[in-house]
Amino acid sequence: MVSLTLASSGPPNLPQLAGYYSQLAGVLAGFSFAGLVALATVRLGPENEDEDISVRHSVAPLTSAFIALVASSLDYAIVTGEVAGTPRVAALQTIAGMGFSIAGITLVFSTLVLLSDLRHHVGSPAIRLLTNTSVLILPPVLVLLMWGGLRDHLGQKYGAQSNFVRADWIALCALAVTLLAVIGFRVTSFRVPIALGRQVAALANTAALLAFLSLVGSTVLITFTTAESTISDIVPISSLLLVTAFCIATAYSADQFRASLQGLPQPMPHDSRRAQAPAPGFPGRVTKA
Repeated sequence: MVSLTLASSGPPNLPQLAGYYSQLAGVLAGFSFAGLVALATVRLGPENEDEDISVRHSVAPLTSAFIALVASSLDYAIVTGEVAGTPRVAALQTIAGMGFSIAGITLVFSTLVLLSDLRHHVGSPAIRLLTNTSVLILPPVLVLLMWGGLRDHLGQKYGAQSNFVRADWIALCALAVTLLAVIGFRVTSFRVPIALGRQVAALANTAALLAFLSLVGSTVLITFTTAESTISDIVPISSLLLVTAFCIATAYSADQFRASLQGLPQPMPHDSRRAQAPAPGFPGRVTKA
């Protein structure tokens, strides 16, 4: 049996790359915080009181995205202090990548939930775009990026040239399962009888938990190992599998928003009332001299 050998030109400067990821996570956390402030300060009129209740459901995933991005920014900031080219730094990069991947897809998913709550104002094209991104694009891309981090770990642990080992086969299976899952969500109508609101809340809590788990994992690894310590392949593989499971769960919930667009009633009652109400200063309003 001929073994497949994967070669690379050498390990990249992962600490410097981690610094860029830390800055990106901080910028995205700022955007999510601005969205939270906007939702907290919005004042809807009596004619929009039904929307007020709906919009509040969007706060949980957006808050989770903010928390996860802040944790990811701190996680990558820790990695920037590592020495390039050591066995530990690539494992740290993969662990931090788990938190960043989960935070990123949660941010897109939270935007989808918010626009879905306001779908009678923003229209369905934007919701379909975010749904396709959350279901068909981000899950396989994130799993593939995590596989790249796993390859960096294998390259620094076993050398610039390493065979296609068991860890690669696990990553390949995870990518295949992700592709089959996201395609299956589109071609089947199977749904677990769990309310969509409960699914959104569960995903928000899980995202924050996994982001902090990523931060704790990096901290523990730095505290109790040395830069030249040999890190078990189980550590980056576990990170990849957790990202795979979370992406599939997020894609499943996101696909239900596409199904909710079918049969969308137009216009909404508050739109009718607004159209019938005379505007100030126009004929139809009774004013006193």
